[in-house]
Amino acid sequence: MQSPSQLVEAYRATLYQARLPTGTRAILSVGKPVPEILCSWAGRNWPLVFVSACNPRSKFLPALENRNRMRTMIAKLDQHGIRKLLGVGRIPHQSWRETSFLVAGLSLHAADSLAIEFGQNAIVLAAEPKSTRLRVYRNEWRTLIDNEVNIMWTGG
Repeated sequence: MQSPSQLVEAYRATLYQARLPTGTRAILSVGKPVPEILCSWAGRNWPLVFVSACNPRSKFLPALENRNRMRTMIAKLDQHGIRKLLGVGRIPHQSWRETSFLVAGLSLHAADSLAIEFGQNAIVLAAEPKSTRLRVYRNEWRTLIDNEVNIMWTGG
């Protein structure tokens, strides 16, 4: 099992890739600006949130269980008419992949609720085009991880 510091480093190293309706892929990276193509897709619907329902608390689940969790998340997003793109988180040169969504226009409160409901340690958040940050829900990690500009801590 990875330590909190190792998990945060993995989140930082992950490429958060979304597939646009044209088939083009665009990548979000923690600490980097949002690619122009994703800014265009988002329009006025900010923030952008990269979120998954898979592997809660970084505990690997069987593929079928992760698919069912993602279907539940799709239904919740569709129920509220939220714009989304299919995505995948992946670390270069590693086999790990996690199905996710890039969501546009979900309020921060709703994004937090969704992440907490699905047991996620963190989401990737771009409140505006200039930067992408990691929003961490494991406040017990605060004393283990250095504070930095690209990490947002929640209150819960």
